Amino acid sequence: MPAPPVNESLRMFCRKCGYFLIGLPSNRCPECGRDFDPANAKTFRTHPPRVVLGRIIKIAVVFLCLAIPPASYFGYFGLAGSSGEESHCSGEAMLGRCNNL
Repeated sequence: MPAPPVNESLRMFCRKCGYFLIGLPSNRCPECGRDFDPANAKTFRTHPPRVVLGRIIKIAVVFLCLAIPPASYFGYFGLAGSSGEESHCSGEAMLGRCNNL
């Protein structure tokens, strides 16, 4: 039995890689090789994957990983503008420069 005609208004994207699947000569994704059936909506996506959101999350994670070490360094030595005398001396005491001990 031949496959039903594909409705061109239907949007089909590969479930694995997000490749646009309309107009292909076979029922296999040319990008990743995953099989799909145009008659079975469970074998493909109807919307493209959300790549932008994933990139924003990755950039935020990298930024946090780069920002935490300097922030913890300055906070540890009391250089973050703390008004307390103890926190000001604690960093200098470690360096041997605090005279209030």
